[in-house]
Amino acid sequence: MLHFWKLLALAAALAGAVPPALTPALAEIPATIRADLMQGRALVARHGDRLWPGWSRVPAGFVLVTPEGERLLCDDRVPPGFIPLPRDRRLDCAQAAGPATWRSPALLAAMAVFGPPPVIVMGTPETTGKDRSGWLVTVLHERFHQWQMAQPGYYEQIRALDLSDGDETGMWMLNYPFPYRASAVSAAHAAATRALAAAIEADEASFAARRTDYLAARAMLAESVIARDWRYFEFQLWQEGVARWTELELARRSGDKALTDHARARRASIIARLRSPDLASDGRLAAYAMGAGEAMLLERWDRNWRKCYTRQMALGPLLREACSSGAVDRPRAI
Repeated sequence: MLHFWKLLALAAALAGAVPPALTPALAEIPATIRADLMQGRALVARHGDRLWPGWSRVPAGFVLVTPEGERLLCDDRVPPGFIPLPRDRRLDCAQAAGPATWRSPALLAAMAVFGPPPVIVMGTPETTGKDRSGWLVTVLHERFHQWQMAQPGYYEQIRALDLSDGDETGMWMLNYPFPYRASAVSAAHAAATRALAAAIEADEASFAARRTDYLAARAMLAESVIARDWRYFEFQLWQEGVARWTELELARRSGDKALTDHARARRASIIARLRSPDLASDGRLAAYAMGAGEAMLLERWDRNWRKCYTRQMALGPLLREACSSGAVDRPRAI
């Protein structure tokens, strides 16, 4: 039996009309959201490929989720329950509209909800509780996840981590039972993040020593958990931490005062969190600050690290050994 929304879409196609039940979802997308999406695309085109080769060419499907319905943009697919709309001329994108679904208007994610390639799925600034700068920077974060997932071997490397326990939905990435509340792990994490903050902000004379201190503290953190748990945390540092660093790096380079101010404030908050960590309370989100901090450290030590980033889903090897002979034990401007 055809799903109700499929019947509506089929009837609309036959009649050349829009199903009345879908009318709220077909309302014009807000001009501010269109402008933000256009700005995000321009930033990736202007600066993104210098950071991550080929980023601007990765499929950029986007689902805007509202309580009334959903709008699929920049993706030629018409998923079940959606109806095609005229091409958005400002975005130069295909678009389709669908009904409200289980997807929350507070969602901020990149996922393969229609199968690969993944799409960004987000509510509006109002429904996600973000100001415009924060919302746009989150778009950049999720856009980087699209780049990560588009890399050859990404899904094979995910399977090789052997962390899913048969979960094929990907929810294990959020729900893995890492021992965030274990006192020994929390203490080792605090020692590592404080050492990381000191290395990031070290002057030229002390940078090499502070980096060595951090590597030792990081090794102690790895030893505080079993190997499987450390593979998970390394993966989170690699995936979410570098995405956080990337969103701020694009914002920093944007030339837009609101975005550069946002990046400056967020960087300061990351350093503050590294100095005063709370692993038990932060849980998985602790990896965002620590992974972003590790990317900052890598930018100082080895300007070639991004060339080797996709070789394995861990930053540890890049922190211990330079991607090429271009690494130097002294700081550079970041």
